[in-house]
Amino acid sequence: MILAAFFAWALAGLCFDSYETNRGIKAGIGVEGNSWITFFYGNKPKLWQLLSVDVPIRVALAALAFIPSPMYPHAMVACASGALAVAGLKNIQGAREWLWMFKNPGKKLPLMGSAWQQFIGFWG
Repeated sequence: MILAAFFAWALAGLCFDSYETNRGIKAGIGVEGNSWITFFYGNKPKLWQLLSVDVPIRVALAALAFIPSPMYPHAMVACASGALAVAGLKNIQGAREWLWMFKNPGKKLPLMGSAWQQFIGFWG
């Protein structure tokens, strides 16, 4: 049950990010920066192209829960749930970057100084 909730969370974050990315690309305020997506579809992908790369990744993360572990039967469910939670958060962060760019046209995202800030990323 908890895995299904985190999977839904990750997909909701992905849809939010993909929608805002698609909207930002159409408005001409930015381009896609994910190297996997740009490798396959260029820096101005369509919405279905964004989802076609990221949905299988979310499914693979959820599939981790079904790897049997005799000593710790719930460990992989916890790992998969955690991975899906982080994936959802990173997608929400990406969507917030697009929202910031809509509010601040022509400006670049602020630079992150420390390694921690670069790891956490921009939250606008």
